[in-house]
Amino acid sequence: MASVNRTGGRTTRWKSGRRRGAGLPAAALAVPLLLLGAPAAPAAATETVTAPAAAGAGTVAIEATDAVTLPPMVTHSARTAITIGFGKDRPGHPTGPRTITVDTSGAAAVVDFFQFPDCERGATEDIHVCTVPHKKADGSDTVTFTASAAPDLQGGAARLITYTGSWGGVPATPASTRVRVGTSTDLRAAAPRPVGVKPGSGGSLAVAVTDKGLVGADAFLLTVQVTSARLSLVKDPACTYDTQYGRDRLTCRYDVPVAPGQTVAVRPVRFTTRADSFNEEVAFGVTALVSPGPGEPPAADHDPYWTGTKVRVVTGADFRATGARLTGPVGAKLTARFSFVNAGPAATDDGPGMYAVVTVPKGTEAVDVPRVCDPTLDDDGSQPDPEHPGRYQCPFLNGSGAPGIVHTLDFTFRIVTADVAPGSVTVRENSHAHPTDPDLSNNTAPIAVTVTSGSSSSPSSSSPASSPGPGSGPAADPGSSAGELAASGAPPVALIAAAAVAALALGGAVAYTSVRRRR
Repeated sequence: MASVNRTGGRTTRWKSGRRRGAGLPAAALAVPLLLLGAPAAPAAATETVTAPAAAGAGTVAIEATDAVTLPPMVTHSARTAITIGFGKDRPGHPTGPRTITVDTSGAAAVVDFFQFPDCERGATEDIHVCTVPHKKADGSDTVTFTASAAPDLQGGAARLITYTGSWGGVPATPASTRVRVGTSTDLRAAAPRPVGVKPGSGGSLAVAVTDKGLVGADAFLLTVQVTSARLSLVKDPACTYDTQYGRDRLTCRYDVPVAPGQTVAVRPVRFTTRADSFNEEVAFGVTALVSPGPGEPPAADHDPYWTGTKVRVVTGADFRATGARLTGPVGAKLTARFSFVNAGPAATDDGPGMYAVVTVPKGTEAVDVPRVCDPTLDDDGSQPDPEHPGRYQCPFLNGSGAPGIVHTLDFTFRIVTADVAPGSVTVRENSHAHPTDPDLSNNTAPIAVTVTSGSSSSPSSSSPASSPGPGSGPAADPGSSAGELAASGAPPVALIAAAAVAALALGGAVAYTSVRRRR
């Protein structure tokens, strides 16, 4: 679908197209444009200016790029400029506004058009009416728009863009541009996902390369790169090996021709996993090498096309929560420290790895909560009370899912009635493709409340329920949580992004101690 954005009389039209190889490393290479001289039947113009010619005025003609060959959009969308105008002034030319109507309907099926400056959209999305400026002394001003091949297209017959217009009310001789999509190699690598890979073990990927283009390759380069340091590539003596941002990369050359439509198997790519591997990815980039002429060495046809495959490691990440005990009279303010840890073995530190849900104990209200926490849906799914929310959700920072790192949250509660009931804290892993938690019973821990006689107006502290020490850091014993962890029962809810995060780094981990007053 096309959209039009008009600002100050300038129109920009964008056609959507699927981007290929996005998000993976690739460098755009320039692709030469070829001029075509093959004739094509002119398309009928959809708009004709019929104003009568001025008395004594000479004829005017539209000048345009005659023909272009667009590079196929194999790995990037290369745009080609097409220029239109009236040429230089000469005796007998009229004066007044100069307009050219561009009709791209004849090429719309195979070409994406972009950037029509000094143009307004006409009756349809394929019609643009362009005003040619007259700033140069000789009148040779032009209007330029750009075009690129539509995705997944190569070769085919030329298509026609037609132009009609007028100069000072005098109809201009029409013109056209022949546009066709060129041909190229289109090498892509693929490998099935390995199954049953265990932490600390090895595996291999059966890689195959296919030419989906219309031109064959004389040879090709295969680049293999892991996207996490938790996966290592086994060095291949026939390939070059290096690291990029701490991640392994192999580049192998294969002097093997690949014909259009042909698939060629290459040597298996071997890898090893670490103890904390869980959901890794391997990326493949293929660069086609084509000889420019007899006796000349093959050179890159265009930049690599990148694909990838997942390596799912059979493992788990054991998330554990520690609650607290609140003891005091009605009116007392008690600060509770909750702790959360991923006891491993898998890491989940790509993106926001963990989040916590804190359910306020009945008979109390939260008066100070960490800034990373926001009210969320209550147990019954209803919206939170704006004055006294019953539940908070607290996301942790990126990298929070590393095994053995303890994260803490400090909440301050006020006991408002003697009729109390326990609350809870729950920790969850935030990735959609997280490893299986082997023990959900320790994901939730209670917030126990005991009301004593008397009254109090001064703040006091609660006692942790088998909580690790203050702050965040390596867990002394992630497994010592028996007795104070309730059975799993609080289901995870949708993550609400925190508006602000206050964090302290202690021992390489994250501690959240900044709080905001809720009341």
